Amino acid sequence: MGVVYLARDTKLNRPVAIKIVSSLLSGDDSVRHRLQKEACILSQLNHPNIATLYELQEENGIDFLVMEYIAGTSLDERLKTGPMPQDEVVSLGGQLLDGLEAAHQLGILHRDLKPENVRITNDGRLKILDFGLAKIQEPLSASATTTSLGTKTGQRMAGTLPYMSPEQLRGTPDKASDVFSAGAVLYEMSTGQRPFPEKNPAELIDAILNREPPPPSAINQSSAALDQVILKALQKSPQQRFKSAREMKSALAALLVAPTPLRAAGSRSVKLVAASVTIVLLLLASWWAIHRHESSTPPSAPNTLVPPATVAERPSTNSEANELFQRASVLLAQQSDLTKPRELLEQALQLDPHFAHARCWLAFTDIVQIDSGVSNDTGWLYKAEPELQRGLQDNPNSARCHSALAALYWYQIRMDLSRAQAKRALELNPNELDALVWLGLMDAMADKYPQAQADNREILRRDPVYFAGRVGLGDDLRQIGEYERANAELRKVLDIDPTNVYAIQYLALSYLDSGDTESAKKTLAAAKPGDRKNFQIRLAWALLFAHLSKTDDAKREMDLNLQQYAVGYPIETLYVAEFYSLLGEKKNALDWLEKALRNGDDRASWFRRDPLLANIRGEPRFEQLLATIDDREKMQK
Repeated sequence: MGVVYLARDTKLNRPVAIKIVSSLLSGDDSVRHRLQKEACILSQLNHPNIATLYELQEENGIDFLVMEYIAGTSLDERLKTGPMPQDEVVSLGGQLLDGLEAAHQLGILHRDLKPENVRITNDGRLKILDFGLAKIQEPLSASATTTSLGTKTGQRMAGTLPYMSPEQLRGTPDKASDVFSAGAVLYEMSTGQRPFPEKNPAELIDAILNREPPPPSAINQSSAALDQVILKALQKSPQQRFKSAREMKSALAALLVAPTPLRAAGSRSVKLVAASVTIVLLLLASWWAIHRHESSTPPSAPNTLVPPATVAERPSTNSEANELFQRASVLLAQQSDLTKPRELLEQALQLDPHFAHARCWLAFTDIVQIDSGVSNDTGWLYKAEPELQRGLQDNPNSARCHSALAALYWYQIRMDLSRAQAKRALELNPNELDALVWLGLMDAMADKYPQAQADNREILRRDPVYFAGRVGLGDDLRQIGEYERANAELRKVLDIDPTNVYAIQYLALSYLDSGDTESAKKTLAAAKPGDRKNFQIRLAWALLFAHLSKTDDAKREMDLNLQQYAVGYPIETLYVAEFYSLLGEKKNALDWLEKALRNGDDRASWFRRDPLLANIRGEPRFEQLLATIDDREKMQK
């Protein structure tokens, strides 16, 4: 379709990819019109797993796209070293399908999904390239003269033959065709070879139309469960495949989940039994803050244990399911091991698959794996999303489901959806305090500190012991430079629970911002030994080492696993920019500041006063990046 150049944007001083449409097509006004239309659609795709289109330009009759330049390795280059481990296939495959689903929701088909069109960034993010270019070609009409494959005579098929679905070969691709191509890509990731390896085009077409590929496990060691997911995507009939990329993503994400150990993408196992007690404190605090204000629903039968709930949060009609839910709630309050309470919630759902309250709490524990710093694997989010949607199908008025969806969308950088879900949760239940937590985070990220403080003070007004509100207020005060007040709020949390990793991290950061490295070190050293591997604690240690100019220790701490966690936690992406700024690595610092902006972080006033960014504040690119925040705000108005 054209040629791609690496170029530099001289206004924003950043690398970009320039894609020039083939001169054979650029002179065709109808093609240019369709290209402009596609560019308008693609410019709306703001997703972390899709390469961003910056603009469409024309110079001397030549049309070209200005795209995000993605440093890293293409998937086909990575596959030259051999097949990938299953956990890497599942993790990267989930990101691939997440990006694909985002495009499908806008009615955009890729039609040329293949390893060459997928890149893996240096921090472990998967990016899909070349969305929509295949749609430059006209769809087939019923009156067109066709070959035996159903394409117009003399017309090239859109796509790359080894990854085409049967219906794509016949000229009638749809979303199911992209699912087939995704299956072919995952097959190659798992085995190191294509599902249809034939070299001769006629034999290859015959194989795609008529032959079944061998299971991946017959070629390389992988699980039968992964075989089922990949082979279902490669079914000849679209009706027998997954109904959507979202459904395939959910099936794939389920492979990440086991009672023990929990696999972190591309890293060692993290056992749930060793999970931080902070998870339970978060769950307990949320559960207590929510339910102690709610009136109980009358039991559905005499002597039935019914979980605390509002009228909107329906108990199960099955008394045993209610009892299992109650037991899970008690265990969450008493122990740090999530294995047993999760088993109880799952058993409750087996007895009553429509028990929305139990389902949404189970899904929330998935999100907590990342939020508490235990895992950097976004597969937990992929698993939680369909469960929450199913919970809302069973009970559209579940405030807990809406609140958990607000958390999920916040992590997916879908802030408008997150805010809407949080507000809906509060409409249904004004005491759904977690919804206020996410609103406070969004207001802080939007550089609205007075409103963010108001959100957290409202949480504390309703429940003075709910730590999330006090931690949020403390961090808001830190970011406006009121360190003593911030420290006082955070110490209140640690007075009650000295192991709270949120309070430990933010208090250490407050000391670092004020230059008190000794107090920061003492704060971090006071964390439980088992929490030393917690990603939130590790981020703070990395910053401390960088502040102390202990470069080797700092870089050892800031490994790829920690960077993967930071890039997946929108408000903490900035910490890596601060890390490189402290080390004097200005380009890396500015690159990560740009990542923070792309993750929805619009805290321009904080960036201008953040003491840890002092080394890059005089750089032209720093002001250029902050100018994009102003531009984004103007566009939103």
